[in-house]
Amino acid sequence: MNTGLLSFPNNLGAQDLYNTIRPPSVLLNNVVTQATPNNHYIFVNNSLTTSLVLPFNPIPGSVLWVTNVSTLFTHFCNRNGQRINGLAEDLFMDLDYRVTILRWIDSETGWIVI
Repeated sequence: MNTGLLSFPNNLGAQDLYNTIRPPSVLLNNVVTQATPNNHYIFVNNSLTTSLVLPFNPIPGSVLWVTNVSTLFTHFCNRNGQRINGLAEDLFMDLDYRVTILRWIDSETGWIVI
């Protein structure tokens, strides 16, 4: 019988499901870090502005997760020559504790913020 509710096989709970699909976390303490797809980058440096350099040649569908948990709002994603939301601008991480998801579409649109 279909109840419309999600069921998890073998007593797999929602937390277990989350743990199987979440990307690996990378803490950003360095001033410049080169990003690779399918990672969750977390800005933690409270004293220096940090730049996360987005991949130059991503494949369609590539995804990055980015979060700022520091006290600075000057950290940013360096577009590395590509566009973000169709604009030739870097993405500043000026919202704290928000998970920003970036997905690569194509060279015209670039990365989109989901």
